[in-house]
Amino acid sequence: MRARSGLSRTSLNHFAALGAFDSLQARTGRGNRADLIEHLRTPAGKVLPQRYRPIHGQLALPLGDLDFANMAIGAAQTPLDEVVRTELDLMSIDVTAHLMESHAPLLRSLGVSHSQDLLGMRNGTEVLVAGVRVATQTPPMRGGRRVVFISVDDGTGCVDATFFHEAQQRCGPLLFSTRLLLIHGLTRRTGPRGISLQALDAWDLSEKSALPGPGYLSDPARARNESFGSSTKPVRKTGQSLAARMAAEDLDTRGYLGA
Repeated sequence: MRARSGLSRTSLNHFAALGAFDSLQARTGRGNRADLIEHLRTPAGKVLPQRYRPIHGQLALPLGDLDFANMAIGAAQTPLDEVVRTELDLMSIDVTAHLMESHAPLLRSLGVSHSQDLLGMRNGTEVLVAGVRVATQTPPMRGGRRVVFISVDDGTGCVDATFFHEAQQRCGPLLFSTRLLLIHGLTRRTGPRGISLQALDAWDLSEKSALPGPGYLSDPARARNESFGSSTKPVRKTGQSLAARMAAEDLDTRGYLGA
């Protein structure tokens, strides 16, 4: 296979990591993708002299492929998250699965809502959402203070979140440096089929030690004691103040900027 392809070792390794040879392995019934990747990392041996190399268009006898016949097997199957990460690194697109699928057990334990479910929620519902950052905007606003708009993709759709000054202070630099975000906020309807999120807090989803624990939204102690910009301002009042600010910035009728 290596001799017939004419590809460099690096290119062969990339194609193998992306599953380009999976159908060939399925035909021979030997090993898995991880076995082939490990096999291709070993030296190929002596290069055939030019006179023994197959010419362009030459048909091959149905003798199988010595690369697969001599391949050691037994490597563990590549985990799904590593497969998706490889696709993103090499092609900038996740083909096998959405990047968030590998985080599904964690998100279920946290009670995270999906984008497709937000439309069925009442205005002002407190939710957790998570996803891959797909857009960040910081346009000039009427009030002069920076407002950050972040869109995340959770695999079922996009969630648009608005971070005002207080939420930015709570979140810190991760608003601009983190690719995977867990966002706590309040739903805000912007039309019959429009809904966005007024963010109250956010975490780096890849830093599991810093994430809130299961039952975060239903914890009565958190609901009583947690503050968003004030030691005495509960979530409901915070939502009202954010709604007033949305109106002051002329965001009530426009919804999420750019929508």
